[in-house]
Amino acid sequence: MKQSAITLLPTWPAEPWTRGLVDEEAQTDFVNRTLQNATPAVLIAAREPYSLRHFPEARTCVATYGYPDVTVQAVADLIFGRISPVGRLPVTVPGCAEYGAGLQDF
Repeated sequence: MKQSAITLLPTWPAEPWTRGLVDEEAQTDFVNRTLQNATPAVLIAAREPYSLRHFPEARTCVATYGYPDVTVQAVADLIFGRISPVGRLPVTVPGCAEYGAGLQDF
């Protein structure tokens, strides 16, 4: 990662269908350690934005509300500048962002 221009850090919540596949504690530890590197990072909260509260050091965050192919493609297009970021949080993420926070007319 030290040779990368940017680090992409996707996260997702533990859910019934991911039982045994997602260890949120290990994920949180890994992401927080990675955020300490000098390489700029983009935190991608897949499925829902609530995991963002675990990463107060993250400066750039994207909430996707899912991970079907079309959503993954949209995130890639966003990161590579093919589309502009817009949107507002439909919920409050405690300790992170208030309802309505986000970007519009970027």
